[in-house]
Amino acid sequence: MAEGPMQIAFVCVRNAGRSQLALSYTQRRLQRSGLDDAVSLVTGGTYPADEIHTGVHEVLEAEGFELEGRTPRQITEAELLASDIIVTMGCEDLELPDDLEADVHAWELPDPAGEPPRHVLEIAEEVDDRVRDLLADLEPRLERQPERP
Repeated sequence: MAEGPMQIAFVCVRNAGRSQLALSYTQRRLQRSGLDDAVSLVTGGTYPADEIHTGVHEVLEAEGFELEGRTPRQITEAELLASDIIVTMGCEDLELPDDLEADVHAWELPDPAGEPPRHVLEIAEEVDDRVRDLLADLEPRLERQPERP
């Protein structure tokens, strides 16, 4: 872990669903609260997909998120080592470095791949709730910037 902004890593198997939802909701909540300069975000998968799951893409676009150019990617050991918080979602096979200093949170969430739209929306709402709770817990450790609309 380095000096500077706190780093949060969101990791799932394919980096095509849950971790993409978590990244999007965290970015929005940080921007709205003026904490986006206090936190660096990274996301990746253990076995990345070629594209974000269709249902997840549709939910995020319907909520106004810009996803152009965003594709699933591999999480790196360097990113994990640089992270203060690592949130895993369904990637029990993720091998964490022995010298890892990060707090690790395992969120048990269903995989939205292939789920009908209402189930994807329910998963998205659960992810957003967990992001809200995580940021509320972290807020005392973060330096706030001026409020934004």
